[in-house]
Amino acid sequence: MIDVLKYIWKKNTGLYKIKYLLLGVLFQVFKRTTKSIVSKKIFNGKKIFLYPNCNVSSMYSYTDIPDKQEINILRNIVKNGGGVNLCF
Repeated sequence: MIDVLKYIWKKNTGLYKIKYLLLGVLFQVFKRTTKSIVSKKIFNGKKIFLYPNCNVSSMYSYTDIPDKQEINILRNIVKNGGGVNLCF
């Protein structure tokens, strides 16, 4: 649980830290007591389903975009050509 709290604190800024700390704790309690699937609207307006036994689903309850910094780094590499060779 400490790792989850560190992740939430590191990946969010300002009031979002408090918001996602509360949502994270509530989601953990909810998924452990009900074991039911939850739907959530994400940043781009799409609806996703959060499964109680899935790590990725939990990450969507801790932040708006999981691993946002890492995704932005990859986007910049692809955008700038970054020397990535893809073989298909």
